[in-house]
Amino acid sequence: MEVHANRCLHDSRAAPPPRRFRPPPEDEAEYDAWFRSQVEAAIAEADDPNCEWIPNEAILQENAILRAELETMIEAQKKYKK
Repeated sequence: MEVHANRCLHDSRAAPPPRRFRPPPEDEAEYDAWFRSQVEAAIAEADDPNCEWIPNEAILQENAILRAELETMIEAQKKYKK
């Protein structure tokens, strides 16, 4: 099975709180520290034994379904507006 850099799902009982995105700092030293902390957090998440990797094919299939649903909704709105 081929696995790419996809999303990592945690067991809800062991999941850490979601990381909040904050924009990178302007200062070069602060940016370097921020960037390193982001990389370390991503590596820790990927190395977590509770991490369940989702194959790329599953993500693509899920996104295709969502895209089709959105396209259906858009078409319905276009017909409603006429």
